Amino acid sequence: MEFPSAAYITYSEREVVDRGVKDVRRLASVNEAVCRGCGACTVACPSGAMDLKGFANRQIMAEVDAICRAK
Repeated sequence: MEFPSAAYITYSEREVVDRGVKDVRRLASVNEAVCRGCGACTVACPSGAMDLKGFANRQIMAEVDAICRAK
């Protein structure tokens, strides 16, 4: 299932050095100009690193759980 907000996310690879170890990481960026504020990107983020401005992850997950139960 692809979330509508997936079209608003771009990915780039960036080389980082963490404790002397070089690594290439894939970073996601959301185009805030077209963001709908639905939180789908936060829920779908595989690493759990995304946050929706103004909401805690537990609040977003509670909304998603409530929507899933309603169907």
